[in-house]
Amino acid sequence: MPLFVALGLALAAVEASPADDSRAQCPNALASHDPPCAHGTMPASASSPHPENCASCAVDGDRERGCPSGWRGAACDVCSSRDACDKRDIGGVTRDASACTSKCWMPSEEELRPIGVARAGGEGEMVPGKLFSCACGGDAKTDTYCGYQANTTISMRVVSDGVFSNGKARYEIRAREYGGMPRQDQALDVPDKYKYAAAAVWDGNFTSCSLTVTSCLDPLAATETCAVYECDGGAVACPPSDVEPCPGRNLFGCGHIPGADYSEKYWQHPCNPLVTPGNRGMKFWCNVNGTRDDGSNVCYWTQSGVIPTLALTCHTGSCVYEMVDDGSGTSCPVHVDPPVYWTGDTITRAVMTLIVIVLVAAAWAYIRIEADMRYFDDDEPLVEDEDDVAGNALDAVRRFEATMQPRDGPSTILTWRNVSVDVRTKRMRKRVLHDVSGMGGKVDAALGGMCAIMGPSGAGKTTLLDRLSGRLSSKVYTTHGNVYINGKLASCEDVRSISGYVIAEDVLPGTATVYEHLMFHAKLRLPASTSSKTIRKRVCATMQILGIEKLADSFIGDQFQRGLSGGEKRRVSIATELLMSPGIMFLDEPTTGLDSTNAAKVVDILSSLGTMGTTVLLSIHQPRPDIFRLLDRVLVLSGEGSVVYSGPSALASAHFASMPFVTLPLADLHIADYMLDVVLKSSRSDVRDMVRAFAESEIAENALLIADTLAIQYEDSDQPPIVVPKYVSPYVKQVRLLWQRLAQVTFRHPFLLMLHFLSTACASVALGLIFWNSRRDTSGIQNRMGVLFFIILYLTLMSLSSLPIWKEDQILFRRERASGVYGTNAYFTAVVLFDVIILRVIPPIFFAVVTYWMVGLHANIFNAVFCAVILIMTNVAASALCMCVGIISPSNASANVIGLLVLLVSILCGGFLLNKQDPHSGGSVAVTWLENLSFVNYAFEALLINEFLDAGTFYFTPKLVDSKPSDAPTDGSDPIKVPVSGKEVLDFFSFGDTRDVMMYDATALLTIVCTYLVFAFVLLKLSQREAMY
Repeated sequence: MPLFVALGLALAAVEASPADDSRAQCPNALASHDPPCAHGTMPASASSPHPENCASCAVDGDRERGCPSGWRGAACDVCSSRDACDKRDIGGVTRDASACTSKCWMPSEEELRPIGVARAGGEGEMVPGKLFSCACGGDAKTDTYCGYQANTTISMRVVSDGVFSNGKARYEIRAREYGGMPRQDQALDVPDKYKYAAAAVWDGNFTSCSLTVTSCLDPLAATETCAVYECDGGAVACPPSDVEPCPGRNLFGCGHIPGADYSEKYWQHPCNPLVTPGNRGMKFWCNVNGTRDDGSNVCYWTQSGVIPTLALTCHTGSCVYEMVDDGSGTSCPVHVDPPVYWTGDTITRAVMTLIVIVLVAAAWAYIRIEADMRYFDDDEPLVEDEDDVAGNALDAVRRFEATMQPRDGPSTILTWRNVSVDVRTKRMRKRVLHDVSGMGGKVDAALGGMCAIMGPSGAGKTTLLDRLSGRLSSKVYTTHGNVYINGKLASCEDVRSISGYVIAEDVLPGTATVYEHLMFHAKLRLPASTSSKTIRKRVCATMQILGIEKLADSFIGDQFQRGLSGGEKRRVSIATELLMSPGIMFLDEPTTGLDSTNAAKVVDILSSLGTMGTTVLLSIHQPRPDIFRLLDRVLVLSGEGSVVYSGPSALASAHFASMPFVTLPLADLHIADYMLDVVLKSSRSDVRDMVRAFAESEIAENALLIADTLAIQYEDSDQPPIVVPKYVSPYVKQVRLLWQRLAQVTFRHPFLLMLHFLSTACASVALGLIFWNSRRDTSGIQNRMGVLFFIILYLTLMSLSSLPIWKEDQILFRRERASGVYGTNAYFTAVVLFDVIILRVIPPIFFAVVTYWMVGLHANIFNAVFCAVILIMTNVAASALCMCVGIISPSNASANVIGLLVLLVSILCGGFLLNKQDPHSGGSVAVTWLENLSFVNYAFEALLINEFLDAGTFYFTPKLVDSKPSDAPTDGSDPIKVPVSGKEVLDFFSFGDTRDVMMYDATALLTIVCTYLVFAFVLLKLSQREAMY
């Protein structure tokens, strides 16, 4: 080429204007008017050899100048101010625009159906529809896709399409995507290379579209309001129908150019199946209040089957002429009141927080109401003279009797014949009672009597009382002989159903006051027909006759709280059984721990119970003379457990005096002391002679005659004596009162409760801060899995507090169950409900209310609630498993070791630490069985499916070093981001990926919870089957 020609071309290039560059570099775009540049603009060229030209418009094609003043968008066809709008003839009148809808993201009626005709010099015919001009980008999470195709823009026009069958407006959205193309003047030697080049990539017509103003979809905040366009159908053409496809076009590009070098191909935008829409519906949404200062708004576009939820920076704005404006000229003239709704996360937080507050407040209020209900509630005092109560026990008993219902039939007479008891051990068998016969009660009157069992220590007094009361364990003892009630042979259950038993050890709830404890027993053990007023009077009278009314508000006391003295506890124990006035009352050493005055008073009260028809049997060591005088009958046992005397107390002295080998008593020695001295100081042979002498005595013969007479009368009678069993409260009432007492204990010793609540609250906040706003890349996926597993781990280990719940109150439970206060079923239900509701339901809600949202987990009301439910079931499952371990373990120490080991195995097979598809571990039979039994496995998988399924796009971001591609940047950045769906994340880590699997896991977890609870119940029943105390 001559030098002057080259210089001429160079000078021409220097002096060429941007418009000339546009004409030379974008001739196809200018010829086809695509993109449809408006307001005198033309396709803009970056004068770049790369495909980033001709896809947007500018004044004279100069990108730096952009659109004319007042106009925006890729085609400069959306207004930003009404001042830029043309005048329009409307009904023969020229009018200025009233507004520009640059901040309105919903179509107005005028936009859908334009009015008037543009004036000369304007844009001509008004095109109907709401126009959105969007550029790819605006969210760092999806901007990677925009880099694959430079200068990508999408033009969308929303047009009216009638109404749906339900009367809701129906729309159609016409969309067209543009992408940068190479300069057409850079291949002059191959003139046909850009013959088919076009900025348009695809166009689509999406139909059956609805517009809903509702809470924004992810990734926008659900607390914001969005205009959501959702289309059910669509037809997409790539390339667009008005663009001629290049010859030889395929998925990867165009065919070769005939006559040119083999490497030369036609150029046309390819149709990448990963990002090109398909022939189906789509969804597009914008924040109605999200318009920024420059008029743009970050909206989102998605279609099922296309990987990304793509962020688009959009502009909108049409000139309107009849709509009311607020004066700014750029406001949205469409006055839509956003719906008042509670977003899913707000509902979840509010409801779960409310549940926590209501449960705690209800339990606290219930306890306070009961505690504030005093026993002197009546206007009239229950006692006119307190000194009279202290001085005359009989009058106090009469006041007590006034609160009772009359007893039907005669008093209860208890007889026993030839009772022998053997105690069994692994190495020996020893007989502690030898052919003991006796009687309690009065035959000649409809009054009860008091019989005392006396003898030296180890004589078998307590064992005899246990046998007579039906509370002797068959695991340890073998019994012989029979017990009769009014002549009828009675089983252990028969005796227990009509009797009360005050054991030697005072087993009482330490956190309750005396009044609360007695009210608990009164409500459960007095007949349902007894009014609340009568119950309170009964409790008050019982405390008064035992002299403990001043202790009503005193705590009984336990190892954590100082309370009553030993003697005061003894009287409370007696009052507990005295409340129900049983037909037979057994008392083991009732005077132990009492001073002589109070001991005499207690026995005086017990003796006076005979006026109410109660038969009293008590064991006593060495009664004072004034106590002995109150006894109707006495039974004296030898040190070997044989009967030395059993008969009326008034005849005891004469019987011992009748035996010549017995030393006569001193003049000042009382008969009670004398009998014990004789038994203790005599030789074994003399004691055996005493046993033989009594068996042959007239007193023994009379006792046998009475027993035979009662048996004959029972058999011959058409109406045998009525034996009224003790009242048993309904199951629901038992559960309710037990739950109240458990709540009372917890709130009075709140350390465990506060430990659970405060530690869980701190843990939930700490986890939220540590995993704050987890991203959606590889590290974010790991964080999401990690936080969910740690929550499960935390709740599982915290459930170890359920191990000792059956051991802590085991003695009290056995004592009250044996007395018929409540049953094992009610006790188990109350304990489980209390443990579940207070300690297993409330703490997991902290994680659902706090951690869930701080971490940025799947923000959807269903997902949040489902997560909370799974966490609660996990906590309950771990707690129920610990209950089973606690019941079968002999001590709390061993229970801690076993429980921790079992939980660690469940955690190991939970799916986080061990991949289930690993053939060297998870695939083994043993591990597979453990995984199937692990509640952690089901809970973790359910939470992961809930988190990742239908949660949008995630990214695997591998950090390649040795295998890094040769064309990767060397500046330290890592551009590799592999977009994947949540389903693919689950598949990658070998977890289920469908909602069916998620619901299966939830069902399996619920089944495990129920199974563990059933096991715990069965184990508790079996462990208490032979327990009599």
